[in-house]
Amino acid sequence: MTLEADLRGASAATVRGAIERGDPLPGTAGFAGLVDGALVRDVLGRELVYVDREAAGEGASAGARAEANGSASVWSFDPGGLADPELLPAGSVRPLRGDPAGEDRGEPGGRQVWTLPDPAPETDEGAAVAAVRAAVRESVDEVGSTGLAVAFSGGVDSTAV
Repeated sequence: MTLEADLRGASAATVRGAIERGDPLPGTAGFAGLVDGALVRDVLGRELVYVDREAAGEGASAGARAEANGSASVWSFDPGGLADPELLPAGSVRPLRGDPAGEDRGEPGGRQVWTLPDPAPETDEGAAVAAVRAAVRESVDEVGSTGLAVAFSGGVDSTAV
C-alpha cells in the first residue's frame, strides 16, 4: 500500500503503469517517493527523493521516513532529515530492505528503469523545419477556441498569436 504522503507528483497507479510498460514519460510533471516498498524517481528527475545509505544498508523499515523530530530514517524528500543522504538517480527504482513487498525486485542499489529516447538527428534541414512546423500546427489546431483566454505581453511572442 502506498500513502499519498509517500509519493509526490503522480498517483501510485500511474507510477506502477509506467514501471510495467517501461514508459519514461507517463504524462506527469515528475514524481518521486515510495510505491509498493520501492523508491522511485522519474526519468527527468523533476522531483527529488533521498535515501540514507547507512540506514538502508542496515535493513531498516522501508516505510520509515524522516520525521520532524529528526529521528533516523531510510528515505526522505528532504536530505536534511537523513544522516548520510544520497539522491536517488533519475529514472530509478530502488527496493528498500525490510519491506516484504520490496524484496527480490531488483538489485539492492536500485536499477535504471527509464531512459530518455535518443532519436537520430534529422540531417535534412528542410525536413526538420517541416516536421517542427507540422507539430506546432497540430498542437495549435488541437486547442479549442471556446472559452479560451488570450493575453498579450506586447513582446515578440505576441505576434504569433
